[in-house]
Amino acid sequence: SQEEIAAVPLFQSKLHFVVGPRHRFARMKMLTWADVMGEVFILNSQASIHQLEVQSGISLANAKLLKLSHLQSMLSLVESGAGITIIYAYAKKHIATHNVIAIEAIEPHVFTTVCVFQRAGATLEAPAQRFFDFVAKSRFQGEG
Repeated sequence: SQEEIAAVPLFQSKLHFVVGPRHRFARMKMLTWADVMGEVFILNSQASIHQLEVQSGISLANAKLLKLSHLQSMLSLVESGAGITIIYAYAKKHIATHNVIAIEAIEPHVFTTVCVFQRAGATLEAPAQRFFDFVAKSRFQGEG
């Protein structure tokens, strides 16, 4: 029999477009999906493309896509002006080593929910419970 899995939502995080410093959008505070549809999207996998389509309701079937497997390579290309990528607000610290700009994506707003998963009704071992409590307590600190 399959055990039920319980998802405990910790927080939601907004999607941002990431552009290079000389990109025409670099001074924008927010961008719509219509604004960016002519851009080259530098993304990391077909799964992330599918997830993005589901979350946004936007089809990327006709978009120009470049798929890379490493975030640092993706950010280097974005920094050079080769295209744009996406990142959720909770992960923006990972772009700090590159000269890139994160701009909030709107119309539609896209969020991801970060959860902790466990077997329904299961009691966590003490170290796991302390970690869960720590994450749950700090979930609203910083940008989400």
